Amino acid sequence: AFIGFTLIGHPYAALMAIFTGIMHLVPVVGPWVSAAIATVLGFMFSPMLALWTLVVTMVAQNVTDNVISPKVMQSSVQVHPIMSLTALVIGSALMGPIGMVIAIPLCAALKGIFVYYFENETGRQLVAYDGAVFKGTPYRDAEGNPVAAYDALGDDTFIYESELIGNETAPEAQAMPRPELDNPWIKLSGLQPDATGFFKNPFAKDDDSNSDDDTNTGIDGSMDDDEQ
Repeated sequence: AFIGFTLIGHPYAALMAIFTGIMHLVPVVGPWVSAAIATVLGFMFSPMLALWTLVVTMVAQNVTDNVISPKVMQSSVQVHPIMSLTALVIGSALMGPIGMVIAIPLCAALKGIFVYYFENETGRQLVAYDGAVFKGTPYRDAEGNPVAAYDALGDDTFIYESELIGNETAPEAQAMPRPELDNPWIKLSGLQPDATGFFKNPFAKDDDSNSDDDTNTGIDGSMDDDEQ
């Protein structure tokens, strides 16, 4: 804000920058109050200065909320900017300034609890993709090498259908043979792969049973031909 006020020639650049920073701690109304006061002071000198003052305050506040704050929180607690921004909005709406202060640490704690619960219940590590909204522990094969092509819910096609990994990051990422482990979705939810309706496992492949029937039919038919 100070740089912007200085560039447009605001006569109270330093004072308005400090006031804007203090009022930024007040959720919802704080930024609007600081912008209004700075704009009124600018209008006393010229309407054009008032207009540019309003633009500077809006840009400074949006950059702080949507760029700087999420990046600082991400580097401190390893939380993705989308998650930290969502936590800040929810915390501010529920508890005001106190909610904004505890939102990011609480979000990081809940993320850690989820990762711990998932890995202990399923016996598998939660996959972490570069750029993923939720970052966990990368899955490793029997030799200890990280396998980026695995996803956490047992669906090898997920890596191709999502945009979590760009072509420039992993241009030749391919799903490798999966270890003989139960589908973690079933352990977490208790759903059965052969269930129907609302309780149907969304990761169960409907074509599996049909393909098995077709295979058995083909084998039986060939055996009948041989016997004849």
